[in-house]
This record gives sequence, C-alpha cells and structure tokens, in this order.
Amino acid sequence: MSSSVERIEKCVDLSCVKPKNQLLKAQRLNDLIHVVKLKIPDYPTTYNLKCCQEFLLMVCNLVEELVKKVDNINKKEMVLNVLKNVLALSEPECKIIDSSIEFLWANGLIQKVAASRKIAKWIRKKGAFCL
Repeated sequence: MSSSVERIEKCVDLSCVKPKNQLLKAQRLNDLIHVVKLKIPDYPTTYNLKCCQEFLLMVCNLVEELVKKVDNINKKEMVLNVLKNVLALSEPECKIIDSSIEFLWANGLIQKVAASRKIAKWIRKKGAFCL
C-alpha cells in the first residue's frame, strides 16, 4: 500500500487534490466525530452529556470554526449528526437538541474564535520555538 502511495506521489502532489462536495462533508463529519470522541473521556462518567448545554455549545463552536461558508454544509445538521454518532441520541432527544441549537444561535452564543486569540496563540507558539 505504501509503495503505491510513494509511486503516485512521485508523479502528483497529493496535497493539491482536495475533496469537494459530499466527500468533503463526509470527511469533516468524520474528523469532528473523532475529535468529540477524544474529548468525552475528559468528563466524569456520571456526567450526562446528552443534556449538557455547555457540551453542545462546544460542539457548535467546533463546527462553526471548521465549516466555511463556501463549503455549503448545513452546520446545524452537522452538529446533530456528530451528536447522534457520539451520544446515540433518540428522536425526541434530537428534537430537544435541535431547539437548543436554535436557542444558542438566536442568543449569539455560537461564535468563531476571535482572530486576535488565534494570533496571540500563534505568537506564543513561535516564541516557544525561538527560545
């Protein structure tokens, strides 16, 4: 398998070939599911994440940061799909989460990370490498 990839990489720069449309959506969904599953063990097992608004807000902010407008991906649908896969939600729970997402959006709680925070983090990271 790796020899095939090596042969192809000699002819074509694979980083230039990007997925689009449904393939991009599936890739982003899979990446988000993986990241959220990695975050879940950080919380106590007795804590019910299905009804936790802060966990929902964290997932919404992840999707907001990851999905760009030009990708044409429904962010609310993506959040619901991630949570269905990670938490095994029933249909009534999905409706409750759907209305919770609407509430978070209507009150302006779902936001991208500010550019100033990203720049400050980048500067700290570069500063650590210079030392």
